[in-house]
Amino acid sequence: MPQTTPEWDCQEVEWWDANAEHIERIWGLSQPLCVGVRQRYIEDIRGIFLRLKEVKPLRILEIACGSGWPGRILASSELRVTGVDFSEMQIQIARLKAAEIGQTNCDYVQMDINGMNESFQSGQFDGAFIHCGIHHLSTPELVEFSELLGRSPRGFPVILVEPVYLDQKHLLGSLLGKAINALFYLLAFCSFAGFPADETVRKTTQRLADLATDKGWFFSPKEVPFDTDEIRSLFSPYFEIMEITPVTYFGLRAAQYAATLRDEDRASRAALRIIPLLNFVDRLLIKTKLLPTTTRDYLFCRIVLMRS
Repeated sequence: MPQTTPEWDCQEVEWWDANAEHIERIWGLSQPLCVGVRQRYIEDIRGIFLRLKEVKPLRILEIACGSGWPGRILASSELRVTGVDFSEMQIQIARLKAAEIGQTNCDYVQMDINGMNESFQSGQFDGAFIHCGIHHLSTPELVEFSELLGRSPRGFPVILVEPVYLDQKHLLGSLLGKAINALFYLLAFCSFAGFPADETVRKTTQRLADLATDKGWFFSPKEVPFDTDEIRSLFSPYFEIMEITPVTYFGLRAAQYAATLRDEDRASRAALRIIPLLNFVDRLLIKTKLLPTTTRDYLFCRIVLMRS
Protein backbone atom coordinates (compact mmCIF):
# COMPACT_ATOMS: atom_id res chain seq x y z
CA MET A 1 0.00 0.00 0.00
CA PRO A 2 1.44 3.42 -0.96
CA GLN A 3 2.29 6.46 1.12
CA THR A 4 0.98 9.88 0.08
CA THR A 5 1.66 13.62 -0.07
CA PRO A 6 -0.69 16.61 -0.44
CA GLU A 7 0.47 16.93 -4.06
CA TRP A 8 -0.35 13.28 -4.74
CA ASP A 9 -3.77 13.68 -3.13
CA CYS A 10 -4.42 16.66 -5.38
CA GLN A 11 -3.33 14.64 -8.43
CA GLU A 12 -5.84 11.90 -7.56
CA VAL A 13 -8.75 14.36 -7.28
CA GLU A 14 -7.73 16.16 -10.48
CA TRP A 15 -7.36 12.84 -12.34
CA TRP A 16 -10.89 11.74 -11.40
CA ASP A 17 -12.47 15.11 -12.17
CA ALA A 18 -10.69 15.29 -15.54
CA ASN A 19 -11.57 11.72 -16.56
CA ALA A 20 -15.00 11.31 -14.96
CA GLU A 21 -16.93 10.89 -18.22
CA HIS A 22 -14.44 8.39 -19.67
CA ILE A 23 -14.36 6.30 -16.48
CA GLU A 24 -18.16 6.37 -16.36
CA ARG A 25 -18.23 4.79 -19.82
CA ILE A 26 -15.64 2.04 -19.37
CA TRP A 27 -16.16 1.36 -15.65
CA GLY A 28 -19.57 2.73 -14.68
CA LEU A 29 -20.94 1.34 -17.98
CA SER A 30 -24.24 2.09 -19.67
CA GLN A 31 -27.36 1.25 -17.65
CA PRO A 32 -28.10 -2.01 -19.57
CA LEU A 33 -24.51 -3.29 -19.28
CA CYS A 34 -24.17 -2.24 -15.65
CA VAL A 35 -27.38 -3.97 -14.64
CA GLY A 36 -26.62 -6.99 -16.81
CA VAL A 37 -23.28 -7.73 -15.20
CA ARG A 38 -23.71 -6.31 -11.68
CA GLN A 39 -27.33 -6.49 -10.62
CA ARG A 40 -27.17 -9.99 -9.19
CA TYR A 41 -24.12 -9.50 -6.98
CA ILE A 42 -25.33 -6.09 -5.78
CA GLU A 43 -28.73 -7.60 -4.95
CA ASP A 44 -26.88 -10.33 -3.04
CA ILE A 45 -25.24 -7.55 -1.01
CA ARG A 46 -28.64 -5.98 -0.36
CA GLY A 47 -29.85 -9.35 0.91
CA ILE A 48 -26.89 -9.61 3.28
CA PHE A 49 -27.60 -6.15 4.73
CA LEU A 50 -31.28 -7.01 5.19
CA ARG A 51 -30.42 -10.28 6.94
CA LEU A 52 -27.87 -8.66 9.24
CA LYS A 53 -30.06 -5.75 10.36
CA GLU A 54 -33.74 -6.02 11.30
CA VAL A 55 -34.69 -2.32 11.17
CA LYS A 56 -36.48 -1.25 7.96
CA PRO A 57 -35.88 0.76 5.93
CA LEU A 58 -32.13 0.49 6.39
CA ARG A 59 -30.07 3.66 6.03
CA ILE A 60 -26.80 2.78 4.27
CA LEU A 61 -23.89 5.17 3.77
CA GLU A 62 -22.21 4.54 0.41
CA ILE A 63 -18.62 5.74 0.77
CA ALA A 64 -16.64 6.82 -2.32
CA CYS A 65 -19.79 6.42 -4.39
CA GLY A 66 -18.27 7.77 -7.61
CA SER A 67 -20.96 8.11 -10.27
CA GLY A 68 -23.40 6.31 -7.98
CA TRP A 69 -24.22 3.21 -10.01
CA PRO A 70 -23.65 0.72 -7.12
CA GLY A 71 -26.05 2.55 -4.84
CA ARG A 72 -28.64 2.93 -7.58
CA ILE A 73 -28.80 -0.88 -7.86
CA LEU A 74 -28.50 -1.45 -4.09
CA ALA A 75 -31.24 0.99 -3.07
CA SER A 76 -34.83 -0.16 -2.61
CA SER A 77 -37.89 0.69 -0.56
CA GLU A 78 -36.28 -1.34 2.27
CA LEU A 79 -32.80 0.15 1.93
CA ARG A 80 -32.08 3.85 1.40
CA VAL A 81 -28.62 4.93 0.24
CA THR A 82 -26.73 8.17 0.88
CA GLY A 83 -23.68 8.37 -1.39
CA VAL A 84 -20.63 10.51 -0.59
CA ASP A 85 -17.55 11.17 -2.71
CA PHE A 86 -14.67 13.67 -2.79
CA SER A 87 -15.25 14.47 -6.50
CA GLU A 88 -17.94 17.09 -7.14
CA MET A 89 -18.04 16.02 -10.81
CA GLN A 90 -18.78 12.41 -9.81
CA ILE A 91 -21.54 13.59 -7.43
CA GLN A 92 -23.13 15.61 -10.23
CA ILE A 93 -23.11 12.55 -12.50
CA ALA A 94 -24.60 10.42 -9.69
CA ARG A 95 -27.49 12.83 -9.16
CA LEU A 96 -28.17 13.06 -12.89
CA LYS A 97 -28.12 9.27 -13.39
CA ALA A 98 -30.43 8.65 -10.42
CA ALA A 99 -32.90 11.20 -11.79
CA GLU A 100 -32.74 9.64 -15.27
CA ILE A 101 -33.93 6.24 -14.02
CA GLY A 102 -36.29 7.60 -11.37
CA GLN A 103 -34.35 6.13 -8.43
CA THR A 104 -35.72 8.06 -5.45
CA ASN A 105 -34.12 5.95 -2.71
CA CYS A 106 -30.67 7.56 -3.21
CA ASP A 107 -29.23 10.96 -2.35
CA TYR A 108 -25.68 12.27 -2.78
CA VAL A 109 -23.35 14.62 -0.89
CA GLN A 110 -19.85 15.85 -1.81
CA MET A 111 -17.61 14.92 1.13
CA ASP A 112 -14.14 13.50 1.75
CA ILE A 113 -13.46 10.68 4.18
CA ASN A 114 -12.32 13.06 6.91
CA GLY A 115 -15.85 14.50 7.05
CA MET A 116 -17.50 11.19 7.93
CA ASN A 117 -16.63 10.89 11.62
CA GLU A 118 -19.95 12.27 12.82
CA SER A 119 -21.88 9.99 10.46
CA PHE A 120 -20.49 6.87 12.15
CA GLN A 121 -20.91 8.07 15.73
CA SER A 122 -24.34 9.73 15.45
CA GLY A 123 -26.35 6.60 14.65
CA GLN A 124 -27.42 8.27 11.43
CA PHE A 125 -26.73 5.09 9.42
CA ASP A 126 -27.36 1.37 9.92
CA GLY A 127 -24.42 0.18 7.80
CA ALA A 128 -21.85 1.21 5.22
CA PHE A 129 -21.20 0.13 1.65
CA ILE A 130 -18.05 0.77 -0.35
CA HIS A 131 -17.64 -0.30 -3.97
CA CYS A 132 -14.06 0.03 -5.22
CA GLY A 133 -13.24 3.11 -3.20
CA ILE A 134 -10.60 2.41 -0.57
CA HIS A 135 -7.95 0.93 -2.89
CA HIS A 136 -7.42 4.58 -3.89
CA LEU A 137 -6.16 5.42 -0.38
CA SER A 138 -2.57 5.48 0.84
CA THR A 139 -1.37 3.36 3.76
CA PRO A 140 -1.79 6.14 6.38
CA GLU A 141 -5.23 6.96 4.96
CA LEU A 142 -6.27 3.30 5.06
CA VAL A 143 -5.17 2.98 8.68
CA GLU A 144 -7.03 6.19 9.55
CA PHE A 145 -10.10 5.00 7.64
CA SER A 146 -10.18 1.61 9.35
CA GLU A 147 -9.96 3.43 12.70
CA LEU A 148 -12.82 5.68 11.58
CA LEU A 149 -14.97 2.67 10.68
CA GLY A 150 -13.99 1.18 14.02
CA ARG A 151 -15.86 4.01 15.78
CA SER A 152 -19.12 2.56 14.50
CA PRO A 153 -21.31 0.76 17.09
CA ARG A 154 -21.10 -2.97 17.70
CA GLY A 155 -23.12 -4.94 15.19
CA PHE A 156 -22.57 -2.30 12.48
CA PRO A 157 -22.12 -4.07 9.11
CA VAL A 158 -19.73 -2.83 6.43
CA ILE A 159 -19.70 -4.46 3.00
CA LEU A 160 -17.00 -3.64 0.49
CA VAL A 161 -16.28 -4.68 -3.07
CA GLU A 162 -12.59 -4.17 -3.78
CA PRO A 163 -9.93 -5.58 -6.13
CA VAL A 164 -8.02 -8.28 -4.27
CA TYR A 165 -5.20 -10.59 -5.31
CA LEU A 166 -6.35 -13.98 -3.98
CA ASP A 167 -3.42 -15.74 -5.66
CA GLN A 168 -4.47 -19.37 -5.25
CA LYS A 169 -2.29 -21.01 -7.89
CA HIS A 170 -3.29 -24.51 -8.99
CA LEU A 171 -2.32 -26.47 -12.11
CA LEU A 172 -5.86 -27.67 -12.78
CA GLY A 173 -7.19 -24.15 -12.22
CA SER A 174 -4.59 -22.72 -14.61
CA LEU A 175 -5.63 -25.17 -17.33
CA LEU A 176 -9.30 -24.45 -16.63
CA GLY A 177 -8.61 -20.73 -16.84
CA LYS A 178 -6.96 -21.11 -20.24
CA ALA A 179 -9.94 -23.12 -21.51
CA ILE A 180 -12.47 -20.57 -20.28
CA ASN A 181 -10.40 -17.71 -21.69
CA ALA A 182 -10.45 -19.46 -25.07
CA LEU A 183 -14.25 -19.71 -24.80
CA PHE A 184 -14.42 -16.05 -23.79
CA TYR A 185 -12.42 -14.88 -26.82
CA LEU A 186 -14.45 -17.11 -29.14
CA LEU A 187 -17.71 -15.67 -27.81
CA ALA A 188 -16.34 -12.13 -28.04
CA PHE A 189 -15.14 -12.68 -31.62
CA CYS A 190 -18.50 -14.10 -32.71
CA SER A 191 -20.49 -11.40 -30.89
CA PHE A 192 -18.47 -8.32 -31.82
CA ALA A 193 -17.09 -9.16 -35.27
CA GLY A 194 -17.48 -6.10 -37.47
CA PHE A 195 -17.92 -3.71 -34.52
CA PRO A 196 -15.35 -0.89 -34.90
CA ALA A 197 -13.68 0.52 -31.82
CA ASP A 198 -14.60 3.98 -30.62
CA GLU A 199 -11.35 5.78 -31.42
CA THR A 200 -11.88 8.48 -28.80
CA VAL A 201 -12.39 5.87 -26.08
CA ARG A 202 -9.47 3.78 -27.34
CA LYS A 203 -7.09 6.75 -27.48
CA THR A 204 -8.15 8.05 -24.06
CA THR A 205 -7.72 4.61 -22.50
CA GLN A 206 -4.29 4.27 -24.11
CA ARG A 207 -3.29 7.77 -23.01
CA LEU A 208 -4.23 7.00 -19.40
CA ALA A 209 -2.44 3.64 -19.54
CA ASP A 210 0.70 5.31 -20.94
CA LEU A 211 0.51 8.02 -18.28
CA ALA A 212 0.23 5.36 -15.56
CA THR A 213 3.25 3.53 -16.97
CA ASP A 214 5.31 6.73 -17.14
CA LYS A 215 4.36 7.75 -13.59
CA GLY A 216 4.60 4.27 -12.08
CA TRP A 217 0.90 4.23 -11.20
CA PHE A 218 -1.40 1.21 -11.32
CA PHE A 219 -3.98 3.31 -13.22
CA SER A 220 -5.03 6.45 -11.33
CA PRO A 221 -2.34 8.12 -9.18
CA LYS A 222 -3.16 6.33 -5.89
CA GLU A 223 -4.91 3.16 -7.08
CA VAL A 224 -3.46 -0.16 -5.83
CA PRO A 225 -5.33 -3.51 -5.46
CA PHE A 226 -5.16 -5.33 -2.11
CA ASP A 227 -4.07 -8.76 -1.03
CA THR A 228 -5.93 -10.70 1.65
CA ASP A 229 -3.26 -10.11 4.31
CA GLU A 230 -3.70 -6.35 3.92
CA ILE A 231 -7.47 -6.67 4.30
CA ARG A 232 -7.08 -8.70 7.50
CA SER A 233 -4.42 -6.38 8.90
CA LEU A 234 -6.59 -3.33 8.33
CA PHE A 235 -9.92 -4.54 9.63
CA SER A 236 -9.43 -7.44 12.06
CA PRO A 237 -8.67 -5.12 15.05
CA TYR A 238 -12.24 -3.76 14.83
CA PHE A 239 -14.32 -6.18 12.77
CA GLU A 240 -15.13 -9.82 12.33
CA ILE A 241 -14.22 -10.57 8.71
CA MET A 242 -17.13 -12.76 7.68
CA GLU A 243 -16.07 -13.42 4.07
CA ILE A 244 -13.82 -12.42 1.18
CA THR A 245 -15.52 -13.78 -1.94
CA PRO A 246 -15.17 -12.93 -5.67
CA VAL A 247 -18.27 -11.48 -7.33
CA THR A 248 -17.51 -11.21 -11.07
CA TYR A 249 -14.81 -11.69 -13.68
CA PHE A 250 -15.67 -12.89 -17.19
CA GLY A 251 -19.04 -11.13 -17.32
CA LEU A 252 -17.45 -7.81 -16.39
CA ARG A 253 -14.70 -8.25 -18.98
CA ALA A 254 -17.30 -8.66 -21.74
CA ALA A 255 -19.25 -5.60 -20.58
CA GLN A 256 -16.15 -3.43 -20.43
CA TYR A 257 -15.05 -4.52 -23.89
CA ALA A 258 -18.49 -3.66 -25.31
CA ALA A 259 -18.18 -0.20 -23.75
CA THR A 260 -15.12 0.55 -25.91
CA LEU A 261 -16.95 0.00 -29.22
CA ARG A 262 -18.25 2.82 -31.40
CA ASP A 263 -21.93 1.87 -31.61
CA GLU A 264 -22.39 1.46 -27.87
CA ASP A 265 -26.11 0.67 -28.00
CA ARG A 266 -25.68 -2.06 -30.61
CA ALA A 267 -22.58 -3.41 -28.85
CA SER A 268 -24.50 -3.49 -25.56
CA ARG A 269 -27.28 -5.55 -27.13
CA ALA A 270 -24.69 -7.97 -28.52
CA ALA A 271 -22.92 -8.17 -25.15
CA LEU A 272 -26.16 -8.87 -23.31
CA ARG A 273 -26.59 -12.03 -25.38
CA ILE A 274 -23.40 -13.54 -23.94
CA ILE A 275 -23.17 -11.87 -20.51
CA PRO A 276 -25.78 -14.20 -18.91
CA LEU A 277 -23.67 -17.21 -19.93
CA LEU A 278 -20.48 -15.59 -18.63
CA ASN A 279 -22.24 -14.59 -15.39
CA PHE A 280 -23.30 -18.23 -14.99
CA VAL A 281 -19.68 -19.34 -15.52
CA ASP A 282 -18.57 -16.79 -12.92
CA ARG A 283 -21.15 -17.98 -10.38
CA LEU A 284 -20.21 -21.62 -10.95
CA LEU A 285 -16.50 -20.89 -10.52
CA ILE A 286 -17.21 -18.82 -7.40
CA LYS A 287 -19.47 -21.46 -5.83
CA THR A 288 -16.87 -24.19 -6.42
CA LYS A 289 -14.09 -21.84 -5.21
CA LEU A 290 -12.23 -22.38 -8.49
CA LEU A 291 -12.26 -18.81 -9.80
CA PRO A 292 -9.18 -17.64 -7.82
CA THR A 293 -7.21 -20.60 -9.25
CA THR A 294 -7.97 -19.68 -12.88
CA THR A 295 -6.20 -16.30 -13.00
CA ARG A 296 -3.25 -14.46 -11.52
CA ASP A 297 -5.14 -11.20 -11.99
CA TYR A 298 -6.89 -9.47 -9.12
CA LEU A 299 -10.58 -10.26 -8.63
CA PHE A 300 -13.34 -7.96 -7.47
CA CYS A 301 -14.32 -9.41 -4.11
CA ARG A 302 -17.17 -8.92 -1.65
CA ILE A 303 -15.73 -8.28 1.80
CA VAL A 304 -18.29 -8.56 4.61
CA LEU A 305 -17.33 -7.02 7.96
CA MET A 306 -19.27 -6.92 11.24
CA ARG A 307 -18.20 -4.54 14.01
CA SER A 308 -17.15 -6.73 16.92
